[in-house]
Amino acid sequence: MTIGFGNGNFYQLYKHDNDRFNELFLSLLSCDKKANAIELHTLNEEQINILLDINKDILKDFDYISLHSPDVYNGWIFNKKLMEKIKLLNRKFNFQNIVYHPDRIIDFNDLSNYKELPISMENMDNDKTKYKTVEDMKYILDKYNFGFTLDLQHCYVNDPSMKLAEDFHNKLWDKIVEYHISAYKEWYPHHTLFQNNQDMIIKSLQQQNAPIIIESAFDAIWDHEMELDYIINSM
Repeated sequence: MTIGFGNGNFYQLYKHDNDRFNELFLSLLSCDKKANAIELHTLNEEQINILLDINKDILKDFDYISLHSPDVYNGWIFNKKLMEKIKLLNRKFNFQNIVYHPDRIIDFNDLSNYKELPISMENMDNDKTKYKTVEDMKYILDKYNFGFTLDLQHCYVNDPSMKLAEDFHNKLWDKIVEYHISAYKEWYPHHTLFQNNQDMIIKSLQQQNAPIIIESAFDAIWDHEMELDYIINSM
């Protein structure tokens, strides 16, 4: 099984957003090598620059590395300079997936030109007006041949019965390259599953050969180990 965390999961404990690249926090995310995947969640171009500068051996404990890209537009202008940096970063870390939020993409043709990058689009939560449905996601994934990062918590907040997740699997199973998983608590998106009664989110995992990135936010250091064990034992 390929499973692990996003490096932003401890954001409540960081003194600065850039602490997500701190060696101590990154080492915690391997859970003594029980977790073998990591998603590098970047918020801006400054954090891409940090990743370009760090020693790649800092991630040696992870077999699977993906990138959650920052916004690639400055207003309405496509940031080609940022994309060139992401290409360099991909050569450095050999990402298996680079995730984008489709609601932040002005023109999908801008990204479709980067065929050397393993780009995927993520389904959106109930705060968004688009890219929540199978129809919306299927349209862009078929037209532009992107991969699909299926966020199961986003499915839950749109449809607590989780039929939406089932529909995504039925219609887009061959596009799924990664899962995002976490629980939902009001006013607290991406809460911990072990503290909530939302096991249907875990049970909706249908392709356990696809990498699973846990996006739960932790307010205590060792909560991430309990979350990892809970998810694995609940499958």
